[in-house]
Amino acid sequence: VEELDRVGRSLQTMAQELGDRIAEVDGERRTLEAVLGALPQGTLLIGSDDRIVYANPALIALLGRTSGTVTEIVPFRIQEALRAARASGETVDLEVEHGRPARTLQVLVAPFGDGRVLVVVTDVTDQRKVDEVRRDFVTNASHELKTPVASILAASETLQLAIDRAPERLPEFASRIEMSARSLAR
Repeated sequence: VEELDRVGRSLQTMAQELGDRIAEVDGERRTLEAVLGALPQGTLLIGSDDRIVYANPALIALLGRTSGTVTEIVPFRIQEALRAARASGETVDLEVEHGRPARTLQVLVAPFGDGRVLVVVTDVTDQRKVDEVRRDFVTNASHELKTPVASILAASETLQLAIDRAPERLPEFASRIEMSARSLAR
């Protein structure tokens, strides 16, 4: 009887420890889901069997409903990147367009050694638009600056020649330089 009591207490202790460990793991899982769910980037975990293990709300907002397997993921270039990352064991980084209106998505595909793959998707549409506006501004500003600068250079070279050859035209060339400098100032 005494031996049965010891076995019973041992089983009860083990059951308590197992219950505590399950509660701890469950708490860690909830914390991890809360963290991944709060990320603005879409996060997708693919199992080694090509089944979708986890997709956070941001990913669903970016790519649409994803459940089941890799073959359901659109755009298809992400599927290709998954296969390439698994085959090479290296992280794959690509940009894809998706949706209507089209959004530019930065996709990072990182394989784990055990066949699982993590996919992180970031919407970079607004950043690409800002980059394009910045490039256009620099191009236009450069063009707008080059024209009056070229005019000032040409008029000043002509003014230097006119000092000896046609001094009566000096005010005309000085006026051109002034007009071009005012244009440049605007």
